[in-house]
Amino acid sequence: PSFQLSASIQPAAGAGWPDTLTVATPNAGLHLYFRTPAGIEVPSSTGRVGPGIDVRAPGRRSGGYLVGPDSVVGGRRYVVEHDIPMVVLPSWLAALTQVGWVSTAKPSTGTARP
Repeated sequence: PSFQLSASIQPAAGAGWPDTLTVATPNAGLHLYFRTPAGIEVPSSTGRVGPGIDVRAPGRRSGGYLVGPDSVVGGRRYVVEHDIPMVVLPSWLAALTQVGWVSTAKPSTGTARP
């Protein structure tokens, strides 16, 4: 997919922008879908990663939602633009989701509970 990002949000040197499942919104936006990297908790946020960039993920606060592919809202459809499997969120982008946020996840003790 081809789109522009804020000058402050650019792929890491030589990394390129991730090629992942992408949905076009009715208002000329894009939803890019990623799998969460092992070992991190990605929080939902609005504007933390960059201006006009929202993150919807199960970390920190639940309750955020994303309108799914092929949904119709107000008579306008969310269209799958790039129908490929989701890739793991790149480390440079995952790092941006962590700025100013402290995980509330409890560390695993390694013991099972009934």
